[in-house]
Amino acid sequence: GLCGHGYAAEDVNSFYDITKGHDVEFSGRDNSLYGADRTVDGIQIQTKYYSSAKASIEAGFPDNNSGNYAYWDNETGKPQLLEVPSDQYDKCVALMREKIKEGKVVDANGNKITDSNEATNIVKKGNYTYQQAKNVTKAGNIDSLKFDIETGSIAAVSAFGISFAINLCMTLVSRERNGLSLEEAVKLSFLEGLRSGTISLSTHVATSQVLKTSVGRYMAAYATKCSKEVVNLVWQTDAGKQLVQQVARNILQKNVSGGAAKQVVIKFLRTNTVTQLAMFVASSIPDTWDIIRSRISGKQFFKNLVVNGSSLAGATIGAILAGRY
Repeated sequence: GLCGHGYAAEDVNSFYDITKGHDVEFSGRDNSLYGADRTVDGIQIQTKYYSSAKASIEAGFPDNNSGNYAYWDNETGKPQLLEVPSDQYDKCVALMREKIKEGKVVDANGNKITDSNEATNIVKKGNYTYQQAKNVTKAGNIDSLKFDIETGSIAAVSAFGISFAINLCMTLVSRERNGLSLEEAVKLSFLEGLRSGTISLSTHVATSQVLKTSVGRYMAAYATKCSKEVVNLVWQTDAGKQLVQQVARNILQKNVSGGAAKQVVIKFLRTNTVTQLAMFVASSIPDTWDIIRSRISGKQFFKNLVVNGSSLAGATIGAILAGRY
């Protein structure tokens, strides 16, 4: 894809596949030359989202590959699917037919596809238009908010379920002391779960939207610089290298080492910093409202802020150390 739009196109189409129950592997995150962006149910897919059908198709035929189709599945010997914007699909199929007739769909071993009808088996219609993918990279529009809400809802549901289960268990265990009935315990646990889910969703949306603004990009750049300094400092010892590599493996769920591991952890710390800031603000809103209405004292408000900040800092540290074991 082009600039950030390509990554957005990968993300929105991948999320669509996941919601439809497909097995999705993000194989393109390692940036290997001509590697698939993702693998869906065993099928390799290359996403190309450009402003015109001609540009989207030409992206699959780079000059440094003699102008031939560059994306092949090395295991099956078949071309990777070329995913294009939904509104460009018909034109892209026609252009792929021309490429096949020109003998440009040929692999490194000289095996050539000659049937122009195969174009429909190579070009994949994306689930979104180019403009929709472009909108996702910007803040404050319907496509961007819809995508952030949809992706955040998954985490929110998890937060709700975990919070509900823990609170219900703790309430029932201490029921003799708190005097609550089973119905009251369920209601209170439900409300606490709802609060956790709402904070999780609002935090996700707020973080995503902020990162799409110029201020957010500045924050991300500053957070990246700080994260890089921390990781480089830890990397200076053998134990530190092992920690960074283990955290990276835990995040990606696959083996990664060296500079690649450092980059994974740096990005994780950067995103986590902005996320925790948004969560801190979201979790402090009720107390802010209470102090405005004089329901709590300034001393209590400050105490609550410290507790919230400490809890979130502890959560970040816990997430990092979780990869060590």
